[in-house]
Amino acid sequence: MTGSLGLALPVSSVPVEPGSDEARRLLEQELTRPGYPRPSLLDIVLAWFDDLFSGAPGAPSGIGVAVLVAVLLLLLALLGWKLRDLRSVAEERRRRAGGLTDPARSAVDYLGEAREHLDHAAHDRAVVSAFRALVVALDDRDVVHDAPGRTAQEVSRAAAEALPSYADRAHRSAEIFDAACYGHPDGPVPGADEPQRTTAEQAESVLALAAELREAR
Repeated sequence: MTGSLGLALPVSSVPVEPGSDEARRLLEQELTRPGYPRPSLLDIVLAWFDDLFSGAPGAPSGIGVAVLVAVLLLLLALLGWKLRDLRSVAEERRRRAGGLTDPARSAVDYLGEAREHLDHAAHDRAVVSAFRALVVALDDRDVVHDAPGRTAQEVSRAAAEALPSYADRAHRSAEIFDAACYGHPDGPVPGADEPQRTTAEQAESVLALAAELREAR
């Protein structure tokens, strides 16, 4: 090929605009040369999120990164909530593996707690507290002594042997306690705003029995 003055020009000096495929290949080839920093996985993810959301009409620049950060914060919050829930479950199961009652608390303490739970419609918690009051009342009368691993059914059998007139009520109270305390295997005994396994009438019956046993000493 010759220039305007008749001089021969090398073909390579003629400006040629490459096609899109050729341009992409040349760019990739250029970027693979030493000296160009390779993007990290985080850079790739952030760029992908930014491209994903920046195409939305009216979306500001960097919206994808903001969305990703919000999602990560939400996941962290959910993880923290779940870990807290798992800790409460573990603490409840450890408590259940011990005795039914706290040696530092009296039957009056448990009765007051049961009444408070019942007033707030937390029937299951009221049942648990009332039955613990019953256990303490029996312990005070030397009918049964609380110990690690002792079950509500064992308490009711001991009460029936020592106090035959209370046998049926003690047995029913133990069944109600089991429903309230162990009817929630995936978590602790629920509060008033959660589904209940027992009714207000059942909680009242356990509470009444515990109060009678305490007063009949």
